[in-house]
Amino acid sequence: MSNILTDNTRTRRLAASVLAGVVLLGGMAGLSGTAMAAGAGTITLTAPAGETLANHTFSAYKIGDYSGYADANANGKIDSTNVTNAAGTQAWLKAALAKAGLSVDSAKGLDEAGTLAATTQAAKLSTVANALADAANKPGAVVADKTSNTGSLTLNVPGEGLYLVVDSDGLPIIVGTKINGKDLEKQALGTAVIKSTSISVDKEGSGDTTIGKTVHYTATFKIPQKSANPTKLSYTDQPTNLTIVRNSLKIKVDNQAAVAVPSQAIKWNQDGGFTLTGDSYLSDATYGKTVVISYDATVTGKDPHNTGTVKATLADKPKTAADEVTLANFDFDLAKVKADGRTAVKDAGFVIKNQAGKYMKLDAASGKWSDMDAKNAAEAKAAGAERLTDAQGHLAFDGLGDGTYTVEESTVPSGYLPTPASFTVTIKNGKASVKGTGLNAGLTGGNANLAEDGAVTVKNLDSISQLAQTGATGVTITVAMAGLLALGAGGAWTLRRRTAQDAK
Repeated sequence: MSNILTDNTRTRRLAASVLAGVVLLGGMAGLSGTAMAAGAGTITLTAPAGETLANHTFSAYKIGDYSGYADANANGKIDSTNVTNAAGTQAWLKAALAKAGLSVDSAKGLDEAGTLAATTQAAKLSTVANALADAANKPGAVVADKTSNTGSLTLNVPGEGLYLVVDSDGLPIIVGTKINGKDLEKQALGTAVIKSTSISVDKEGSGDTTIGKTVHYTATFKIPQKSANPTKLSYTDQPTNLTIVRNSLKIKVDNQAAVAVPSQAIKWNQDGGFTLTGDSYLSDATYGKTVVISYDATVTGKDPHNTGTVKATLADKPKTAADEVTLANFDFDLAKVKADGRTAVKDAGFVIKNQAGKYMKLDAASGKWSDMDAKNAAEAKAAGAERLTDAQGHLAFDGLGDGTYTVEESTVPSGYLPTPASFTVTIKNGKASVKGTGLNAGLTGGNANLAEDGAVTVKNLDSISQLAQTGATGVTITVAMAGLLALGAGGAWTLRRRTAQDAK
């Protein structure tokens, strides 16, 4: 059975004006049928503006057949058509209608498909579409698991008629093909804009990841489209080994200037993160717009890690998307030994400066590094930047970001020749290299790339007789007396970088 043309006529015909009303008020993509079961039909799906259908999978299920169309004006547009249940669909359709509080009015010549086509209440139509999609007894798909990485996809269905299209990452829609290749008087048929319920967030970070320094983060996501029926929206940021600089928090919507986030929209969490309530952005002015949240944060520990999570309620269903980023920092150790390469030297002092030429001071309690004004190693030592090797001759330099660092021996232990060593460590993208500087440069044999568990060993000399007259590096006694730096494959050098991929 089918739809009605007039209230006083028991007919299975549906007027184009009624049909178009169903489509527009219900938010459906289209509704159409065939004249006496004409040939195969097509349904063209398109993505919302600026998006694609990537990561969506589509299947189609036939709801109803069309017959007996009329073109009263002979203008190539359809005025009315019959709508009746497709074979084997009655129980499926009836259960879905019941969930929306709809019953079949057989007195008006309607069956389940006709009742659906005659319904103009958007909320009820949405309920029916969701119930049809979720039903365990729905018929087999006439088109299954079709995908596209572009902005459109055409489904070739086996016959013109009314269909349910199920989207793996969007709302189900009811849409029909053209009627014998023609549109309705006031509505184009056979096309639909998908109602995507997909959400995503892109989290990025940059800056000097040395403990105590400041890094910058952004989180980018889109406000859901109005067609997805969004009712809730929030963004939560959860930092690890980071302290967010609260007054740096800003939000940018579309092409507007970034502004401070309204205090009433932010809740600061006990873990140091925050939740932004974005319900106020669910409006006609901002649906589908891009949001960028940005802020600065101080690095407080190893491998600062951050997770951004967007949550939304779309068509009464919760959706969650998250992204994380780890801005790794680095550790290295040095070992201070006698010229024999084995005996540890305690209480050798070292200072370190960054590539900007600033000596760095470590706060032992917090693990944070700070820059200081010192002209040379002696001034840096006097200002408290020097650190001493332990009983095993080891000294750790932990929590450093990418860059080139110069390590200078600022105290030579008693009993050893005053020949302090100096070398640079360059850390970049998870790789490190070490090289002697000044009079020590020739002792490295060029740049030495160090893999994980490589070693840097600094030797102290207690007798001039231990100095080689010449060596493979071509270093003379004069040069050697400035200090001796040996590079090896084992020993105390360690380098650690944990990437975001490793952390997942």
